[in-house]
Amino acid sequence: MNRNRLYDAAFAFRALKLWDKLADDQIFAIQMKDQICYISITGMLGEHYSLGVYPGQEGIDSLWRIYQMSAVSESEEMAAFFGRSALICAFVPRDELEPESLAVLSPYLKARGMSIRGKKALWPQILRCRPYREFVYAYGEADAETMTEALEAACWLSGNSGRPIDTLAHLSEHDQTLPLLRREGDSWKIENMPMPPEPDISYPIGHTFNEMYTARVRKLEKTGSWACKIRLDPVLRGADGIEEKVLPWMLLTVDLDTGREIPVQPVRDYETRTEVMLDKMMEAMFRENVCPKAFCVYDERTFSLLEDWSAEMGIALSMEEEIPEELEKLEDFADAKAYMGEEDSMQFMEEMLDLMLLLPDQELFLNQPELAEYIAHFRELQLHPDTPESIRAKVSEILERYDKFQSRQQSGAGKAGKSTGKKSKGKKGKKTTVPEKSLVISVSLDTGCYRHIRISDQALLEDLSLAILRAFNFDND
Repeated sequence: MNRNRLYDAAFAFRALKLWDKLADDQIFAIQMKDQICYISITGMLGEHYSLGVYPGQEGIDSLWRIYQMSAVSESEEMAAFFGRSALICAFVPRDELEPESLAVLSPYLKARGMSIRGKKALWPQILRCRPYREFVYAYGEADAETMTEALEAACWLSGNSGRPIDTLAHLSEHDQTLPLLRREGDSWKIENMPMPPEPDISYPIGHTFNEMYTARVRKLEKTGSWACKIRLDPVLRGADGIEEKVLPWMLLTVDLDTGREIPVQPVRDYETRTEVMLDKMMEAMFRENVCPKAFCVYDERTFSLLEDWSAEMGIALSMEEEIPEELEKLEDFADAKAYMGEEDSMQFMEEMLDLMLLLPDQELFLNQPELAEYIAHFRELQLHPDTPESIRAKVSEILERYDKFQSRQQSGAGKAGKSTGKKSKGKKGKKTTVPEKSLVISVSLDTGCYRHIRISDQALLEDLSLAILRAFNFDND
C-alpha cells in the first residue's frame, strides 16, 4: 500500500473541513471488496475531529448504539462510544500523536516539502478501535487501504454528489436513503441505498454456571437491601493475556441500610461473560458473610443482569427511579479518576492521606461533621481488592488511630483532661488552653514540582522534615 497516497488523502480531507458541515449521524457508505463500510465524520462541536469507518453490520450497529444511548444516560453513551468496532482517521495536535504515527508522517512531510506549524495544528493518525479496548495505531496494509478509500470517497462526494453535502440524511430519518459509493477507476459511482434499520436496544442477560458458589450463597443469612448499577470503568487497565489495555465493567454496589460500598471486582468483557460478573458479586457476599434480601436497580442493563439469577436465589429485585446519594458518589468518584487519570488521582489521594497522618488525633477526629462518612469510605478502601498497597497501608494507619481514639473517648480518657495545646495564664491566674492550629506549607522541589503540606503549629522541625521527605517519596538517608 502506498502510504503517500493515504496521507495525500488525509491532508486533502483535512483541508475541506467537512466536520463543519456534517453532524456525526449524517452518514454515507462505500462498497469495499467484501462488505459495505459506513462513514461518519465528527468534529461539528469543535472537538474530536475524525473520519470513522464502520465495517459491515457490526459497524453500523455500533454507530446506531452511540446514537441510541445518547438519549439514555451519559454512562451508557460513553459505553457505546468505547464499544465501537471501527477504523478512525483522527486529526489531533502533535503532542497526541502516537510515536508510530510520527515516525511515518515525518518522512512523508519531508518528501512533500510540507510543514505543520502551530500548537493547534491537526495531524492525521490512523487508529483501530475494538470494543472496550485501548485505541491502537493501525499499521496493517488492509487498514491503510480501507482508510485511503474512505478519505478519497469523502473528498469526492463533497463536490460531486449533485447536492450540498450537508443535506445528507440523518440516521433517525428512517424513510430516507443514503449515498453508496462504488469505485470506478479513478472516480466513483453513486447509488442510493435504504437507511439501515434501527436495531432493538437489548442488554446481556445474566447467567451463572457456578453451582458451588450458588450453594454457598443459599446458606448465607438474608438481610438488608443492596443498590446496584453496572457501568463501564472509564480508566484503562492492564489485563492478563491481552496486549492492549482494556476498560472493564464495574458493578457498583451499596448497602442501603448502612450506606457502605460493597466492593465487587471489575470484569472485562462482561457482555459476553455475565457469569463472571455474577461470580464476583457472590464473592462479595462471601466477604460480607451476608446475602441481601433485595436488590434495587435503576437501569435496564443492571436489571437484565440480575433478573433471572435473583429469582433463582429468592432475592427480591425492584426497578427504582431515584438513585441513592451513596451510589451517585461512587459514580462521581469513577468519573473523577478518568478526568484526572488514575495515576494523578492516586497521587492526590496519597498526598491527602499524608496530610491527615500529620495531624494530632484531636484535630483529625474531633468536630469533623463528615467524619463518619470519611471513616466508612476508608474502611471500604481498606477492603477493596483494587486499592494500591501504599494507600491501603496509610488508610489502615488512620483507621487504627481512629479506633484507639474512639476507645479512649468511650472510656472517658478524652473527655476533659489532657490537652495537646499549650497552657497560658488568663485572668486571676487561671490556666486556659490555647487551641492547636494547623499550618499549610508549600514546598517546591523544581518548577512544576511542589507539594502543599499541612502540619500542626506545634510540630517539631524534625516532623516537618519527615513530612517533606514523605511527600516527595524520598528516603531519609
